[in-house]
Amino acid sequence: MRLNYTLTPRTRVSAGRRGIVQNTRPVYDVIPGTVVRGALGTAWWSSPTHAYTGPDPRAAFERLFVGGMCVWAAVPTLGQHTAELRGLSWTTCKYPGDSCSRHWHDTAVDVLGRLTPQDRRCPACDGPMRQGRGWALPDLEDGRQWMASVTRTMLEGGEAKDENLFTRQSLVKEVTLHGSISLTDNVPDSAVDWLTTDKDVSLGGQRSTLGRCRWQSEVATDSAPPETNEVVLRLRSPAILLDGYGAPTLDLKGAIERRTGQVRPPTVARVWTRPVVVSGWHGVAGLPKPEEWALDAGSTAAIRDLTSSGIHALMSGLGIRRNEGYGEVDVLTAEQAAAVTGESNSRGEQEPRNYDDPPTSREVLDDNMAKFIRSLLPERRIPVLRGLLTLTRSVQVRAEGGASRSEIESIVTDHWTYSWARDLSGAQRDNVIVMMAAPPAVLSELITKLTRVTGGA
Repeated sequence: MRLNYTLTPRTRVSAGRRGIVQNTRPVYDVIPGTVVRGALGTAWWSSPTHAYTGPDPRAAFERLFVGGMCVWAAVPTLGQHTAELRGLSWTTCKYPGDSCSRHWHDTAVDVLGRLTPQDRRCPACDGPMRQGRGWALPDLEDGRQWMASVTRTMLEGGEAKDENLFTRQSLVKEVTLHGSISLTDNVPDSAVDWLTTDKDVSLGGQRSTLGRCRWQSEVATDSAPPETNEVVLRLRSPAILLDGYGAPTLDLKGAIERRTGQVRPPTVARVWTRPVVVSGWHGVAGLPKPEEWALDAGSTAAIRDLTSSGIHALMSGLGIRRNEGYGEVDVLTAEQAAAVTGESNSRGEQEPRNYDDPPTSREVLDDNMAKFIRSLLPERRIPVLRGLLTLTRSVQVRAEGGASRSEIESIVTDHWTYSWARDLSGAQRDNVIVMMAAPPAVLSELITKLTRVTGGA
């Protein structure tokens, strides 16, 4: 049985992704299933209005939460926009010109079709390609944001601690969250009735003031398995995998072969993976959960020679701790995989800069700088501008030394992995690219302005 659920926030939701960095606590944009599961567990026992009141609560709890339910991730929606899962097999031109496609292309479809994947250089301009990186929030029109933030004071013994401010991010209240739950046949009817009853739950951290949501769910039809022996498998949530000896592994190919249980293992033609460390917080114990190596959402495999039983096994997920939401998968035909790829540039993004364009003028740089600053959250403005100052100094020195456009491009690309630039949107990165294409004299003026704004850091 499958239930589809909706969480409608009554206050902002803030589920911490990791510890405080530069006085800011990063949060999840797609809420992991383990967070939703914890909120349901708390409501089961301690909700003042909707605690479970059926027969034998402890036995029903164990049958439901221990082995009878997999809670999958809650995906945010705001208006007409929904978070998009961009597979690691997706590619698009990094700096598209007039002749380049603005759409993503799933190279896993090429592999299943026994074609040579176009994943290194753009076939139109021979420029570099960029790769999907899992869940992404599209840019919104009218300057709206998915995230809001509030500055708080650290408490010590119930009192404010001097000189210890930090910023907590949260999803804005207008967001709704959607996900699903898989139930086994041995779940008691009373537990299913409880799950399908509207109730209030508290999601994420700072639950005294944040995280209150209205829970609604309904029985849904299970997805029909693809009627083919060739599929694209894509992780919707991180998967914690074990090898044949029970040791941690990042071998997606081996995990698929073991999961299908076929006498003749399927052919895993190619995999696209990215490792990630996952953890969590045990609300009852008040302690962090152990860190685990996993494959991140968006990791993909192109698979041939599958049996119908093998497809059924894969559709139930991969790896361990699936009851906590890890290892959720999409199993798609080649046609379905090709159909879900969309525009590579989110609505509201400007046309990406091509490094073969003429150098940026002073007026264009000032315009992009103003747009860039306006788009930054107030608490992130100074750290980001300090990072931009460091980048501008590097580019200016190399440009004065006669560096080529491709060398400048490489410097900018390297900075996308730095903490100040990691969470920039596509439009914000385009602003930076335009600014870094300015001649050395204009970059020198930008350095002066940034030094004045950031205090010379």
